[in-house]
Amino acid sequence: IMMEMKPTASENEDGDDTLAHLEASRTSSVDYETTFKKATQMSCFINLANTIIGSGMLGLPYAYSASGWFVGTFLLLICGASSGFALHTLSLCALKIGTPASFYSVATKALPPLTLVI
Repeated sequence: IMMEMKPTASENEDGDDTLAHLEASRTSSVDYETTFKKATQMSCFINLANTIIGSGMLGLPYAYSASGWFVGTFLLLICGASSGFALHTLSLCALKIGTPASFYSVATKALPPLTLVI
């Protein structure tokens, strides 16, 4: 199917963009601040939590079916305890060096040459 291409509003009859039209479109651009809503910090946190929890909810039944109830529950408890210990240790390190509790800030103080690797 062949379609005839008509010049758009940004093209003149020869198909070239004109500087005058570009100036006009620049001044009549959409006001993005009023058109689009801004995300709050809480909505970003909830969105990230939904993503993490959602992928865990999808993967957990398969992990249980592959490993069994006893081993699956044991591994889930071990992983949860390990995550809790790692976050606790990270917060203690951050308090000791006086920076925000992030892996990057602690790695910057602990091993400056290897910050990007960690």
